[in-house]
This record gives sequence, structure tokens and C-alpha cells, in this order.
Amino acid sequence: MSAHHIGIQHPRVPSELLCQESFKTLSRLHLISEFKPWLEYTREYVRRRVNSPFLLLWDCICFGAPLNTLLQLLGSPTPRYLSVSADEFDFNVSIAQREQLFSNFIQRVQTLESQGRLSYGEVLRVDDFTSGINAGYLRILKTINRILFALQTEHPGIFSLPHGSAARRSSLIEQLVIAERSHNSKLIQTADSAAKLYEDPEAAHPSLEGFIVNCSRLVPYHEHVLKALSQVDVIENWQHIFAFHNKVFFTRMNSAYRSICANYLTFENFLNRQNSRAREDAKIILRNLSEIISRFSDYSSHLQAILDVSSPTEHESYDGLCIMSLESATISDSLVEVGRELRTMWCFNNLRPRLGSQTLLDEDALGNILHDDCMLVDPASGQHYSVFLFEKMLICCTDHRRSDSIDLGHVRYPVKPWEIGPALAEQYPLVIMLSIPTDSLKLLHCIDTAIFEISWGSKSECSIIFYPIIHRQYTQWTTLLEPFVSRVSHSTSVPRYLEDSDGVSVYSGVSLLPTEDEIFGIKSVIARPWSLIGRKGNRSESSSMIGVETSDKASILSPNLLPTLFVNDLPRSPLHLSFVPEDGIPSLHHLTESPTEYEPAEGGHLLNNGYADSISFPDLTQHIVKEGYYPIAHGGFSDVWKATWTKKDGTMQVAVKVIRNTINEGAAKEKLVQRLHQELSIWKGLLHPHILELCGTVTGYGPYVSMVCPWLKNGSLTKYLERCGDILTVGDRLRLISEIASGLNYLHSRPVVHGDLTGSNVLIDDDLHARLCDFGLSTLIMEECQDDNVSVQSVYTSHLGGSVRWADAYLFRAFDENAVPVIGTSSDIYSFGSVMLEVLSGRMPYHYLRTDAQVVIQLHQGIKPRRPSASFVDDAQWDLIQMCWKELPEERPTSSQVLKISKDLFERWIQSEAR
Repeated sequence: MSAHHIGIQHPRVPSELLCQESFKTLSRLHLISEFKPWLEYTREYVRRRVNSPFLLLWDCICFGAPLNTLLQLLGSPTPRYLSVSADEFDFNVSIAQREQLFSNFIQRVQTLESQGRLSYGEVLRVDDFTSGINAGYLRILKTINRILFALQTEHPGIFSLPHGSAARRSSLIEQLVIAERSHNSKLIQTADSAAKLYEDPEAAHPSLEGFIVNCSRLVPYHEHVLKALSQVDVIENWQHIFAFHNKVFFTRMNSAYRSICANYLTFENFLNRQNSRAREDAKIILRNLSEIISRFSDYSSHLQAILDVSSPTEHESYDGLCIMSLESATISDSLVEVGRELRTMWCFNNLRPRLGSQTLLDEDALGNILHDDCMLVDPASGQHYSVFLFEKMLICCTDHRRSDSIDLGHVRYPVKPWEIGPALAEQYPLVIMLSIPTDSLKLLHCIDTAIFEISWGSKSECSIIFYPIIHRQYTQWTTLLEPFVSRVSHSTSVPRYLEDSDGVSVYSGVSLLPTEDEIFGIKSVIARPWSLIGRKGNRSESSSMIGVETSDKASILSPNLLPTLFVNDLPRSPLHLSFVPEDGIPSLHHLTESPTEYEPAEGGHLLNNGYADSISFPDLTQHIVKEGYYPIAHGGFSDVWKATWTKKDGTMQVAVKVIRNTINEGAAKEKLVQRLHQELSIWKGLLHPHILELCGTVTGYGPYVSMVCPWLKNGSLTKYLERCGDILTVGDRLRLISEIASGLNYLHSRPVVHGDLTGSNVLIDDDLHARLCDFGLSTLIMEECQDDNVSVQSVYTSHLGGSVRWADAYLFRAFDENAVPVIGTSSDIYSFGSVMLEVLSGRMPYHYLRTDAQVVIQLHQGIKPRRPSASFVDDAQWDLIQMCWKELPEERPTSSQVLKISKDLFERWIQSEAR
């Protein structure tokens, strides 16, 4: 159970200083043998999505009891009723018990200060442990460091290192110098080859030009590192060695690596297409390119190894080594993230034509791709699968190749996050045989350190065995799968099916242990804390193992089917999406005549009365140039490209929203195009300071006309709160809420139903004001499915899949009662309450639930999100949220009432501050 599950939340947006101080403190605590068990148990009991030193230390401290160990070492005995060892401690300790431990720790620190055994420092309060504020956590760290300094003074041997650490440390530094010299040589060789290739007029390409520019930044940086490392015996200043003190130099290097990683697939494709004259130079670049990007991953593991054998008392540069170890890991993680995101985009573009038109791929339901490979599943016959591991699904496919044509000799394992693996590199058509949700994986059984079996299902009744061809393939797969399973077992007995009829082994593996530099991006894989499982049953060959017929047109890869997981019988008729606002407001597709800004319309006029046709929006196709080779964001039904709009008075950065092809049938597709133009006409007629404006349209980006909007660098409300939550005052939050209410009231007065109001669909402009976007477009696609008798359930559930935490609970209750969900203005009001909760607390609704599936269960049971503490949401604010969440839609306030109350709350806060 993690700390935030029981009411204690870590700082949401830790500063760079706070992360550094956390890492320096954690590194020292790891060297104290009496404290180390607490860290190990915390890592076991608190499962985090990322392996963050900052979060590990926070989780450990927030159990309270580990702090007793430090004070006991300093000579302050723990009261008997609070004394407990790590292996006896109940990690499900309540918040009240933790506060008791915090209070006792503070009292004992004050006693040690008064006795002169501990230097004085800032006064701690229990709130510093529970409030989740940066300043409070920093005070805790400073106090712990004062204790560590006192321990270091009284007990010089408090930090225990392995035997032979000094020799090991010298050897590691020498290896680092040798590795840096080799990297420099490869980098210069690669830059020279790129320059030669550029001289060929037929080889002109933007990715080549960009690579040459980036090399011109990397070469001098690594020359500096090599020169500084060569002098490490004279001065061991790690921040100077890696030029961390020179922010411009360091940032320029970091940007160059990110640029090379972001353009890796495009550049690799360009190099592979070079003719014979330029082929040799292209080969040199291809051979070195991925290793160049991996350099900071190598730094991270190497510096951490040096840190593990360094003593804070013997090396003055210890803190600098900590900072650079953390910084190199951060850069490595960012490259992994960039590479994985871009490879995932490439993956879906590659897989769709290979799987055929009847298999639907939903990116949100699958998540990022972690690895793809060709895996042997039957050594006797040579049968193999093309295997794709996504964050949420493991997919096994067959293809049309002969078994003797599978050659992995050219593959360099481990396959890096930015590289295309053996399965994606091919173009053969694929047929899905198994599709296994990663959250159903139970057991990873490693056999003879060369073969592995995975089991899944509620009782592990299904399983499959893989036979890696080379050991590094085995290493990468077992490392990637381990975080998803609840149990890993090992066996050295070779099963009978590893031998052919003559008793001759058809497979053998070399027993090697994985090293840290073989693992890329494992930190970002979600760890699943499931309970232990029983033994597997018999293996089944059919797809019925997973309860899905592969012949079904809406295959197991259809959009997120959350409601179908918990409802036995959904309505058989197509989902009814009649947008019926309250108070007799006309439907979404009606627009009032000649709307004026801020004023609601008196009467409604249909589109065919001519108003929509009178609104024209410019075609900007010839004036818009996209930036980069991939979209920069994805939604449930669209992609967003960043682009530049060249106007008469200059240039402007814009976002181009591209609707994906969700309907394949000709007549339905044509009708959708017509309806899209009507919706764009409505959008173009909207003018309000808190509504994102439509600049125009472009063609050629997707199957339909695409929308051009201003580019807002601050991004969505959700992301903005994650970045800046600690610096936002209550007034800032109430202002944003009233602005959202104002935009929503304007939409309803037009009348337009938003239909998908979430933190992600509220943008923050350059002046830090809220703007609503994406209104009506998601529901447009659903309605067209209904109108043309296309299966709408999958589209509807896909739409709610990413927004289920903000969605109207009544819609899910309607499914239970076989009623027809009606999305109207009341649904927007419910979602407004959820957005208001997110703004005030800084956390999304149901943040304490790990998956959307768990949220759906709560919605079916009528359980609303929990109320945060009064310091985040006071009674008046919570009353408004509760009004918006009324069970019956007709009991909820209108948007005008919500706007009035929101403004009153904001003005009341201003008046209280003035007093």
C-alpha cells in the first residue's frame, strides 16, 4: 500500500533541488546497514509506476518507523510502544499511527538539539510529513541530513562499503575513461561519415542535416568530458567533468541527444535507402547510431556503480557524484520515453495494414509498445510467433514465413526503445493467435535460465512456453515481463519437450546473468502488485483461452470495452445519442441566429435556415507546414500535429487536429464528412475568451478535413496542474474554475453540449487563462455510427475509456438499468464538478484507483470520488461539486447557476485576502 493511499501525498511537482537532495540522502541511507532493510521492504510493499529515488525515499519516510532507526543510532532510544524492526513492521499502518510516529520523532529531535548532540535547524511540524508541500519535505530532508552528519561525526564507520571498494572504484573510473575514449572515436567517425554523405547531392535530406548539426554539439561536449576524466586523479569534480555547471553547454548537448533520438527512425530509413556510392558511409552511421544515443544510459549505470563503492566521508566530491548519477539517469529516461513514444506511432502505422481491415487497433487500449520479437514456440516443428509486448497487452501472431527463414543473427540484443525489433521490421501479413492483457499475467517460470513460460488467467489456467534463440533475447524478455507478473519462479530441470524423438537436445542456452546496461526503459514499466497464484492447467491451442473468438470483426483489439466487463447484457439496439439539454434547449446540431459574444441567444434556428452555411472557414493547406515527422499528441479519436502557419504579418505556431479513420463503409464515411463540415461551421461561429478558436482547416493530414487551432504551449489543464500545482494559490484555482464555468455556460447558451469535459480538454493559454476545446467532435463520431447502423458500443466505450474518471455516472447506471444514455448539458455539469475537484486538489478524480476498470466498478456502484482534506476543498466548494454530482440529471444546476456560484466563490476569496 503506497503512502498516498492512506491520505499522505508526496509533493506533486518536486523541484530539481528537491530531487537532488532526495537522491543524495537516499544514497547515504543505502550505506547504513541498519537502515537499508527499511528501504528494501518499502520497495517491496509500495509498488510505483516508476522506479524513482525521490518516491522511494518519500514512501520510506512516510511510514514513520524507519526514522526511529536513525535516532537510535544517535543514542536516542525509541519508546517501547513505538519500537519495531523492519521485518516485524505492519506496513498497513494507519494515518493516525503515522502521525504519532512523526510527532515522537520531532520531540526527540528537539531533545537532541537541546542536549547539544544535534545542531539546531528549522523546526519541523507534523504537517511537513502530511501536507505534500515541497518546502515541508525539504525541511524533513535537512533534518535527516543533520542527523546523518552527527552520526558521521560520532561514528566514522557508519557508512559500510563492500570489501575491496577502493580498488573497485579505481577500476570503474579507469573503465569509464576507456569507454569515453571509445565513444569519442565512434562519434567522430560517425560525424565524418555524415559529412562525406552530405557531399553527395543525391543524399540531401533534412534528417542528415539535422544529424550533422547535432554532432557538431556532441563532439566538443564529449571531448571536454574525456579531457576532464583524464585529470580525475588531480581533481574529482563530477559536475565539472560533465559540464553540468555550464548550463548552456549541458542543455545544448541534452537537446542534441533528444533530437537524434526523436529522428532515429526517419534517419535510419534514409540511411538504408542509400545507393552503392554512399553505402559505406551510411553503414558506418547505422552501425554506431544507436550506441551513440545509449551513451547516457551507460553513464547512468557506470556512475551508480561508482557511487555504490564511494564513501561520503572519504570523497569530498560525493554530492557531485550523486547529482551527476541522478542527472544521467534522468536524461537516459527521457530518451527512452521519446524513443518509445515514436516507435509506438511507427508500430501502429505498420501493424494496421499487416493485420487487415477487420482487426481494430486502439492505441489507448494497448499503450506504448515495449518490445517486439520473433519467438520460437515449438522447437520440433520450428513454429514461431511474432510477439508484440504493449503496456496493456501481449499479442502473439503467426505470419506466412517458413520456419527455416527466421534469422535473428543480425539483431543486436537488447533491442533499444527507439529501435524497430525483428517483428516490426518485416512486412508479412499477420494473424492474431493470442491476445493476453498484461494485467492478467500471473507467473513467469524461468526454465534452465534459457527458456521461459508465462501463465495467465484468474487461476493461471493458460500458459505458453517460449524458446529464445540466443541468450540476450531471453534476458530482455524476462526482464521486461517480470514487472507485470506477481510471481517469478526458476527451475533447472529441462522438460521432456526440449528433446526430439532421438533424445538429442534441440535447444541449449548459455547461462548468463543480465547486466544493467542490457536493460533499457524497464523503469517505466508498470509494476503489478497481484497476489500469489496457483499452478497452471493444460495449455490450449485455441483462441478461446482468452475468451474471445478471433473471427469476431470487433476483435480483442477493439476500443476499450470497459462497460462490457461489468455488465452482463448491454442494450442490443444501437446506442441512442440524442443530445437533449435541459430547459428545452435545442439539440447540439442547432445553432442560434447571429450570436453575439457573451449574450445567450433568444431563439434557436436550425442549420438549414442558412446560418451555418453563411459561416466560412479558410482553407489553410497551402500556408501550414507541419513540424516533425510524427504527431506530438494523441487522443481517443484524433492525433495532434504541431505546425507553423505563415501569414501576411508573420508566422504563428498552430495545432492541427486530425480525426482518425473510424468508419470504413463508404456511405457512412461520406455522411460523416458532411456532418463534420456542419460541426466546424458551428465551432467557427463561437467567439468567447474561454473557448479555443478555430483558425481554419487543412486537407491531406488524414481521411477527413483537419482543424487548425492556436498552439498553446502550456498544454492541458491536467498537465499544467502537474507542473505548476505547488505555485498556484487558491485564488488562481478558483479563477480557473470560474473561467471554465464561463466557457461552458457560453457553449450551453448557443446551445452546444461539450460531451467530453475533462482536464485534458481544457487548455491553458499563454496568459494562463482556461480555454475549452474538443466540444462536440467526439460525440459527432458516435452519433454517425448510430445513424448508419454501425456498431456504436465500441466507439462509445472508447470515447469514455480515457475520460471515464470525469464522465457522468448516470450514463453507467443507465446501462445497468437497460435504459438509453442521454448525453445533455447535465452530463457536462457532472463533468464540471469532476474538473473542479481536479483543479482544487491538483489530482484527477479517483486518483487512488490504479485503473479505469476500477473506476467503472465504482461508477456502477454509485460511489463518487472521495473528498480531499479541507485544506484543499472547503465546505462551500465541496457543496458546489456535490450539486454537480446529483444522481438525477434534472436535479443538477444549470451552467448559468454554476457560473454564478463559481464567481461568488472567487470573489469571496478575493475579499478574504483583502482583509
